[in-house]
Amino acid sequence: MTVRDIKDILGLDSCKVYAIKYNGGTALFIAFVYREYAPKNKFTMLVSSYYIDGQIFYTATNNLCKRLNEMGYEARVDGDVNIKALAEDNGIGSCGYNTLLAIKGLGSRTYLSVLRTTAKVEGNTDESYIETFSMPCDKCGKCIECCPNSAINEHGEFVPTKCLRHYMFSSSPVPYDVLPLFGNRFLGCDECQMCCPVNGHRFNDVLYYPDDLEEALNIKGILTDSAEELKQRIGILKLYLGKNYITKTKVLRATLIAAGNSGEEELLPVIKGYLSSDDELIREYARYAYNRISQSNQ
Repeated sequence: MTVRDIKDILGLDSCKVYAIKYNGGTALFIAFVYREYAPKNKFTMLVSSYYIDGQIFYTATNNLCKRLNEMGYEARVDGDVNIKALAEDNGIGSCGYNTLLAIKGLGSRTYLSVLRTTAKVEGNTDESYIETFSMPCDKCGKCIECCPNSAINEHGEFVPTKCLRHYMFSSSPVPYDVLPLFGNRFLGCDECQMCCPVNGHRFNDVLYYPDDLEEALNIKGILTDSAEELKQRIGILKLYLGKNYITKTKVLRATLIAAGNSGEEELLPVIKGYLSSDDELIREYARYAYNRISQSNQ
């Protein structure tokens, strides 16, 4: 079996497969390049493309394990391995100031997985998807300049608690001076990757969100939904973005922040209804949204 065979089973063209030795056995290091997506409507919130295509990759790697099992081999995704260290030790890629792993020939906008298997796989690397745009981090400092909340300091040190993504997953209140930095982001922030030279070639072909995801991320729609409509909308979001983040409370909180940052006066009536919510943070972000829009339109 070769790495080409593995890639055929995966069914993903935009990926690289490395067969490496790991803990006395064989491991498959798989890097899948996720595509760039953008919304069509101004009321559609932004999500990192990582979360959209990540579901595709998650399914593909699990299907690969099942197929290898059917062929008589042991195979499982290793969720405990230090992927970054493994990649650097094997010369697959290196980390930059933003701590993200850049894969040779692919850049850092990748979804990564390590699969342990008893299958003997020939070939050191899959050379069928190599491009020449990427290079190791040369400490240019562009990610330091473009990070919205200075999560990468002047010494090139990453401060995870200042990354916008950290606030998105936290149940604690977001500081008021940070809320405007969210813009209309719903989940994820790609600023440090979009400005990184290793990824410059990744933004030539941008896809629109699938229609059902575009509708599910609509600010006005979320804030005016009935309980049943919101439940259905959340179901769609879970399909695309996973179940860990998507809860009713988190969806409403993120939407109110995005509504406030939109500056759209027509949203004031629907925001007003959340000022009396039973959830303390929903009330707080509703106040933020209402006041920000009111002040911006004076």
